[in-house]
Amino acid sequence: MKILIAEDDRDIADVVEVNLRMTWPQCQVFMAADGAKALELFSAEGPDLVILDIEIPPPDGHELCRLIRQASDVPIIILSARASTIDKVRALDAGANDYITKPFDHLEFQARLRAVTRKPRVLSTEAPAGDELPLNNDAAPGQTICAGDLTLNIDSHQLLVEGDQVRLTSTECRLLAELMKHQGHLMPYRLLLERVWGPEYEDEDKYLKVFVWRLRQKLGERKRERRYIQNEWGIGYRFTVAS
Repeated sequence: MKILIAEDDRDIADVVEVNLRMTWPQCQVFMAADGAKALELFSAEGPDLVILDIEIPPPDGHELCRLIRQASDVPIIILSARASTIDKVRALDAGANDYITKPFDHLEFQARLRAVTRKPRVLSTEAPAGDELPLNNDAAPGQTICAGDLTLNIDSHQLLVEGDQVRLTSTECRLLAELMKHQGHLMPYRLLLERVWGPEYEDEDKYLKVFVWRLRQKLGERKRERRYIQNEWGIGYRFTVAS
């Protein structure tokens, strides 16, 4: 059980961790004091549960929840001092599974942890509407790119993985196309951001990390088996085909 806590108050984060370890003694806990670090840990670790505060440094809890929900159906619990109905509705609309106000009762908190993680999870290959970002790519409509056991049709956003059809969003398709077209070559983060999202996004590496995570899920990659997308930490990504 891997759990990500996004909370900028370390005292509260420590209390949450104690409750987590009382519920799951062998769990791994990852902590982030801001939204950017939380996205980095989410992409790197693929947690089974996310607990986040709304008022963390940017991206804030609402935006972080929305970005994570675009990439995964992982259970998300909002932990916040805000108790208004509007805040709760906004968080649930962003994709949160539960909303718990501070201060909280420890026994109730542990029970709600168990309840959220008991719910069945179904990962869809269809991304929710509204996840698209501005594109800047000159790939020709109808172009097909083949690499190993992957076949990508840019026009239809259809990907064949060992003969199995996977539906990609427009952004996922453009990102994968850039990687596949430069197979074997290291693509710097800023270059990928500029070509896929546009020059105004060249410093927004949080978007890139989330969408790479989504592609890896759809390609069937596991953390210890990166068959296609290799990460050169601090530099960029390289698309490879296993021999």
